[in-house]
Amino acid sequence: MYTFERAANCRELIEDRPLWDSLAGDSPFRQASWLSPWWNHFGNDERAFFVVAKNDTGVVCGLLPMYTSGSFGEVLRFVGSGQACSDGLSILCASNDADALGLEMGHWLASIAGQRPDGWHRLDLDGVIAGDRAMISLVQGLTEAGACAHMQSRMHTWFQPTTESFEHYISTLSKSRRRMMRKLSERIDESPELSCHISQTDEELRSDLNAMIELHQRRWNDAGHAGSFADPKFREFIHDSARRFRQDGLLRMATLRHNEQVISGELQMFGGDGAIAGYSMGMDMSFAEIKPGRIMDVETIKYAYQHSLPGIDYLRGDEPYKAELRALPRRLVRLRIASNTTGARLHHAAWKGVFEATQWVRRKRGSEPIVVLPSLRTPSR
Repeated sequence: MYTFERAANCRELIEDRPLWDSLAGDSPFRQASWLSPWWNHFGNDERAFFVVAKNDTGVVCGLLPMYTSGSFGEVLRFVGSGQACSDGLSILCASNDADALGLEMGHWLASIAGQRPDGWHRLDLDGVIAGDRAMISLVQGLTEAGACAHMQSRMHTWFQPTTESFEHYISTLSKSRRRMMRKLSERIDESPELSCHISQTDEELRSDLNAMIELHQRRWNDAGHAGSFADPKFREFIHDSARRFRQDGLLRMATLRHNEQVISGELQMFGGDGAIAGYSMGMDMSFAEIKPGRIMDVETIKYAYQHSLPGIDYLRGDEPYKAELRALPRRLVRLRIASNTTGARLHHAAWKGVFEATQWVRRKRGSEPIVVLPSLRTPSR
């Protein structure tokens, strides 16, 4: 039903935005506005491993963008992985192709594992959401052909559906949180020194994004950490991607200002389903008493209801406030798949022994062990 090949020109492929975004689905982190800048800043054309699927009429109907790493290029990882912390990475394809295409792609990947120049030793795929149909089928196809799969999870992503109305949503919260949310909702209207601003031009975006990054870095640096934006290359990537999303009308760069001074900011993108994803936030802790981060949360929730968006994606991380806001958890999974070659299977068996020993040590020390999933079909919550 499908034919597969490794793309000869990955840069040309990823810049074909109509094709790419037509297959990207709901996640903004599968769209060309995210992955193309990532590839420009972190990729290497010689290490590209983009799998292209075509249907029986020769039309491209599926994409799996990966790159090779390791001394001999033996490990395949998602484009967009690493410090970008992209959630919801997967095969790009239409939903009605997900099951069959994923299965056949798994069979094809297994069939070339021992061949050169396209051979591979291991897949290390992070940012997968449990229940992803295409990835479930990909794993099935690989394991049917003799590959070994290991699925582990350290955290969840969190999604808050926006159904009914904002007032109905408020009514579902506890009495104390309901009171606080209403108070925060009214704070901007009652405080003339406070205002919420949305970037409208590339120049405003650059200024507001830099202000958010500075606040983000200051908070983490004060806590003794490098911060997400310590790498200049990563900053350049974020600016590049944000500019592309804004030009497509799929970006909301929001800042909270106190007498025109930015005291909080959040970079948000829209997915293919219209849901809004809050990627990164910065906050001035000298204004902590007025809760600028919480005000931003309330403003985003109100915005989502006012514009009839399907929901808000708070992305990865199990911070308590996400559950308190009634967001629902979804398992974030890292896949480690050893190919069906003898060497890869033996290496995987040795790795698994070390992993189990580490799990034992964690339990003995009273630390939470890493969650190991029997299947990607495992319920996400």
